[in-house]
This record gives sequence, C-alpha cells and structure tokens, in this order.
Amino acid sequence: MANKEKELPDYSEPPVVEVACGVIFDPLRNLLAPHFGLLWEQFREEYPQCQEVPPLTAVSESFEQGGAQRLRVGFGTLPPLPRIWFHHKSGNGLIQLQRDRFHYNWRKVGPLDAYPHYESVIGCFKKHFEQVEAFLRDNSMPEIRPVQYEMTYVNHIELTSPLGAVGAVFPDFDWQGNRARFLPVPEAINWQMAFPMPSQSGRLHVTVSNAIRVHDKKPIINLELTARGVPRESPKDRVGEWFDIAHEWIVRGFTDLTSDNVHELWKRTR
Repeated sequence: MANKEKELPDYSEPPVVEVACGVIFDPLRNLLAPHFGLLWEQFREEYPQCQEVPPLTAVSESFEQGGAQRLRVGFGTLPPLPRIWFHHKSGNGLIQLQRDRFHYNWRKVGPLDAYPHYESVIGCFKKHFEQVEAFLRDNSMPEIRPVQYEMTYVNHIELTSPLGAVGAVFPDFDWQGNRARFLPVPEAINWQMAFPMPSQSGRLHVTVSNAIRVHDKKPIINLELTARGVPRESPKDRVGEWFDIAHEWIVRGFTDLTSDNVHELWKRTR
C-alpha cells in the first residue's frame, strides 16, 4: 500500500475540516451503561471529557436489485442507551461509542489546525478500536462482529462568488448563466451522488450543498464524501485494506470532482 499511497493526489492546504472512521457491528447486548464509565477510564488521560448524545441509526449498503441502502434498526428488547462522546484534551479528537458502532473523528476546531493526514487518523482509529476490543475481552463479552465500515471527509470551501459560479469549483455542475433563461441564479444547492466501489465492497456517497459557517458566518460549500461498505469475505481480517481503498476513492473522487484552479488554491503537491 505504501507505493500506491505515494501515487494519490496530495494537498498542503486542503479544505478538510473533519474526518471520521467507523465500524458498525452486531449490537453488544451485554454492554450496559456502567461499562461506558469503566471504558472511559481507559481513555480518560487523553480524553478527559465525555458527553451523551442521541444514538445513530445505521444505514447499510445493499447491492441487491431494488435498493442501494437500507436502514438497520432495532435492538430487540434492549432498553435504549445513548451514544457516548469522549473528547480529546486538544479538542481535535473524538471517540464515539454506542451498542452497535465505534467511531474516531478528527475535527478542525481552530483556524490554524492542520489536517494530520490519513495515516494519523486511521492510526488513532485502529489504536482506540483495539482498546475497546481488549476491554470487551477483559469483561468476558462477545467479540465485535463487523457488518459495515464507514469513512467520511467533510470539506468547507469558501464562496467568493454567487452560487451561479459554482462551476468554477465543480465543473460538472456549471450553471449556464451565459444565456437567456427564466430562472435566476440559485440561492441554494443540494446535490447528491453515489458511485459503486470495486467488487461490491461499498459505495462512495458525495453531497454538495451550500451553508453558512458557524464561527465566522461566511457562506461556504459543504462537500462531504462518505465511503460505506464492507469486504465481501473476511471483513474483520481486511479492515485495514478496506479503509485504504475507501481513502483512495475519497481522495481521487475529491480530485475528480473539483477543478484545477482550486487545486492550485489548496496547494496540490502531486
């Protein structure tokens, strides 16, 4: 993978503001609220703050005829538990855990925070996921059985012109404003696309929408790329391979969808 990694496009100043790596698994029915507190002790030195948030509903990819995605809902007779966030002391790292999923997020919280690149993020994900697995073993719980992996990159692209000029960033979505037309320049956009990954191992989902950035109230384009799926054989043994492929599809997809002009702005190095 090292040689292949060198061939991927790279940017010194990419617009990425968040990266999430996650695994969805069969619900851990023996995982109770007190276990979250015990598990926090494993992370507390680095992640001194915790928070309860609503649990996420899993969306699974299907390649059967008649549907691309399916909701995966329900824990049977188990009472609901919240999703727990463990916040890193730097503010950039976030561990998320609920009965049927684990995530690690890197987040840009300050204007000078630099994206640490894939190797760092996936390294933190693997490290903390192994800690969770060790905790389960030490407490005589069943091992995790993955049913799906996810990787998401969120990018904030500052708007320097009206939405009608969005084609300068995304050539595939150029607004034809150079001809007489009835409709005015759009005031909002929300494009969604899905692309199949190799060997039915997942899909790359892309969303392009306009938004207002919270901290400075500037108009932006929110570009979100999510790879979601699972290897068709031996998913637990091939977790690293799947994330490497997902990362490649996200990076090449990002590059394919955006223009050469903004690549220069983001200081593309290869």
